[in-house]
This record gives sequence, structure tokens and C-alpha cells, in this order.
Amino acid sequence: MYDVAIVGAGPIGIELAAALQGTGLSWVHFEAGQIGSTLGWWAPQTRFFSSPERIAIAGVPLVTIDQSKATREEYLAYLRGVVQLFGLEIA
Repeated sequence: MYDVAIVGAGPIGIELAAALQGTGLSWVHFEAGQIGSTLGWWAPQTRFFSSPERIAIAGVPLVTIDQSKATREEYLAYLRGVVQLFGLEIA
């Protein structure tokens, strides 16, 4: 039995999982597709409206090639990097 179940490995689910580390709570994280799978529906090279500072999660800076607004591809790579950095397990 887990204290928390996280459904979805988008930005909010990943940030929540990172925040739960070290709290003493047990948790499980589910994702039906791949990390950030909803972003995969976006057209290639689509840019966010928000600046990198506003869409960064879990205290991890989002660095883009030219520090302009992130593309879909840059953000997906960023999300995967955050998962790896925190060693998150997603089922």
C-alpha cells in the first residue's frame, strides 16, 4: 500500500515525485505512455509561450540553446533529464 499515487509523468507529476523524495511517504508513479507524452502531440519545433524560468520544475533550471523559449523537443529532453537526475521510477 502506498501513501500517494501519482498519475501522469508530465511536468506536474514529475515535480510532485521529486518533491516526495525524502518525505518518508511511500509513493508510486504511473504513466500510460512516455514521459511528457502529451507534448508529443505538438508539432515539431513548437515553442512554449512561457520563458524557461516559468516552466522549469523541481528547482532544476531549463537551459535552451539560445536561452529563448523552449521548443517541444528541448522540453521533452529536459523532463527526461529531471527524471534521471532525481532517479524517479515511473511505471
